[in-house]
Amino acid sequence: MDCRIKQHALGYWEIVSRPTALELQEYYANNYFQEARGCYELTYANEELVYFEAKLEQRYYVLKALIGEEYIGSMLDVGCGEGFALAFFREKGWAVKGIDFSSSGEESQNPSSKNVLITKDVLIFCGMKLQQHGVTT
Repeated sequence: MDCRIKQHALGYWEIVSRPTALELQEYYANNYFQEARGCYELTYANEELVYFEAKLEQRYYVLKALIGEEYIGSMLDVGCGEGFALAFFREKGWAVKGIDFSSSGEESQNPSSKNVLITKDVLIFCGMKLQQHGVTT
């Protein structure tokens, strides 16, 4: 068994030594997108961009089938990364908002969506919103 993980009393597996919020913020702001880590790249071939668009079109098609052709809504993309979904749905007329640890991916791939990006830890952001509405945790 890997000593870096342990099973929680509720049954799921978790990291034993979790990074602090500051360590996560620094990592995502300074390394994750900039060094093409995870599933992100510094640049994409045209074929990859066409693929991303096709996958979004598929999801949009299913969504329209479920909620109706004429519906134009709003979307919150948690962990929006490079902002491809934000740009896609915004182009379709939707009101969009994204939240991510870092703005680097968005800046490099979809800079026109930067004004709808909240750069923050999602848990901290949600906690702030709950407090604004008088909910204590």
